[in-house]
Amino acid sequence: MINQIPQINFNPANFNQLLSQYGFIDFVLPFLLIFSLVFMILELSNLLKVSPDDDVGRKLNALFSFGFALLSIYNQNLVRWLLSFIPSATIAIIGFTLIVIVLAITNKKIPSWLRAFFLHFLL
Repeated sequence: MINQIPQINFNPANFNQLLSQYGFIDFVLPFLLIFSLVFMILELSNLLKVSPDDDVGRKLNALFSFGFALLSIYNQNLVRWLLSFIPSATIAIIGFTLIVIVLAITNKKIPSWLRAFFLHFLL
């Protein structure tokens, strides 16, 4: 006897509810954002490294970033602020990226003020 495979209907609204139900949006996304920002800042500043290719310093950066992110998601006010800030920041980053892509495709020289603003916005 052949068993029929049940069909799974994908509904984005249900998927969003599923992510929210398991705490992905409230805890995992802010954790990843804070971890990546702190790790990037520590890597660029070489604060805990002896030399740029120091593996122990990189592990210390990761450990410090992990601990800082865990302590940060405990603060619910910060998590609420991040969750309200992420959509508007994403739209702004996409807009600036599209402007730079269009200027690069058309071989136009990217104005220095736009390049500086874009780099300042990313860093």
